[in-house]
Amino acid sequence: MVGLCKLKENMTLTGKAKEDFEKWYINQNYELDLTTDLSPHTPVIGFDELDDPMKYGVFVDWFDSVGMIGTVELELSIIAGGYDRQEARLWAIEKQNERYNTNKT
Repeated sequence: MVGLCKLKENMTLTGKAKEDFEKWYINQNYELDLTTDLSPHTPVIGFDELDDPMKYGVFVDWFDSVGMIGTVELELSIIAGGYDRQEARLWAIEKQNERYNTNKT
């Protein structure tokens, strides 16, 4: 559907959001080796293998934990505008990512 320009094809974070999310994710103890080196070239173990609906849920938990409540509400408002759920989820995560990075720089 037209209107969600620059939409990523998969659910990812960038910049400070990615860095802070990875630290948070490790502390959640989601079956990870806590000695893993999280260089920029090392994916977060376990998370990258999740399907997008599962990733979305984890991202919502993280955004909520940093006080950025409203991800699900964004998704629902986009669906109400005629977009499908996957497009809405991608857009909501992308928007929250942009907001986080803007506020943390």
